[in-house]
Amino acid sequence: MAPQFKKAVKSQSKARIGIIGPSGAGKTYTALVLASGLGEKIALIDTEHGSASKYADLFSFDTLELATFSPETYIESIQAAAGYDALIIDSLSHAWAGTGGALELVEKFKAKHSGNKFAAWGDITPMQNRMIEAILSSPCHVIVTIRSKMEYIQTTDEKGAKIVKKVGMQPVQRDGLEYEFDIVADMDTDHNFIVSKTRCNTLDGFIVNKPTVAVATTIKAWLDGGAIPEKPPLALVPTIESSKDDFYRQMRDWATVHGYDQGEVKSFTDKRIAAIPEKDRNDKDFWPKMNRDEWIIQFQAKVHDDVAAAHPNDKPTEPPAQQPDPNASTPKQQGKIHAEASRINWDDAALHGWLKDKYKVETTKDLTKKQASECIDNLAKMQPGEPPF
Repeated sequence: MAPQFKKAVKSQSKARIGIIGPSGAGKTYTALVLASGLGEKIALIDTEHGSASKYADLFSFDTLELATFSPETYIESIQAAAGYDALIIDSLSHAWAGTGGALELVEKFKAKHSGNKFAAWGDITPMQNRMIEAILSSPCHVIVTIRSKMEYIQTTDEKGAKIVKKVGMQPVQRDGLEYEFDIVADMDTDHNFIVSKTRCNTLDGFIVNKPTVAVATTIKAWLDGGAIPEKPPLALVPTIESSKDDFYRQMRDWATVHGYDQGEVKSFTDKRIAAIPEKDRNDKDFWPKMNRDEWIIQFQAKVHDDVAAAHPNDKPTEPPAQQPDPNASTPKQQGKIHAEASRINWDDAALHGWLKDKYKVETTKDLTKKQASECIDNLAKMQPGEPPF
């Protein structure tokens, strides 16, 4: 049948909002404000070690804390939120640059392609695309926060004193991601909410300091101002074959993310499927009920047993007790460094950036005693407002 055009009709839909900014801009709080105006039941995917829960006395929401950040983990978490009115993903940057995220997976899979990073992206890009599709097809209003790379500038405050200020730059995610959202806002450390892209004409050029639920009310009125969308045609209902293929894909993606041989996983999956009675395999309602996690546990047990059988005389050994490093910086030195940084108006981000640039360490705990002593002397010589770089 030849493709046919039809008259465009605005339908009621769900929000797809992106909030971009550096740490301290207020992305999480603002996401909770907007979600509260879009619905009553709110779910929040937390990649920040439970930091969003600090707002639990101000907002009512359920949280899911992630420990690793592969696109597959995000997909499963997004799908688990299907019964909520609004879903906050805080943040989506971890799926790109966090532990198990896209960049780390590419480095991991370069070896599979003889060091060819371009070829490794061929394994990871489809997962990234499925994660974006999971966001766009979610039945919830979806608000994502995205970290931005930071730069430090020297400026003056209202009293004329020199201060160091951090500003957001490039979003930490795949280039062009902002095109997927209906509304994108940049936030700065003064908590200004600056709409940089919108399909809602009312918000075109909109700027507000510390946005309130009134912004969400405007968005909701725009989303609700259309016809109720028709149910999808029956042709879109998954078939037996497409459901089976989707289950295979889930197992394959899991193997890719966790470093298992895809051939072994496929062989295991094939044998398990072959053992399923034919009448069940041909039942359209059977495959959606399959418990992938149960199969994964059984596969891991099989791998463990195979390794144990190949090395019957190996016994597990206890790791040696970790001894404190006598050359490591002391808590007293660490406290002095933070006190000096506070004196010259540096926040934690400025201090950590300076430590990484000068000493190649992430925190004061990573310094040696000698480095910490030198660090204290250097900071003591600096004047308030002096930039870290």
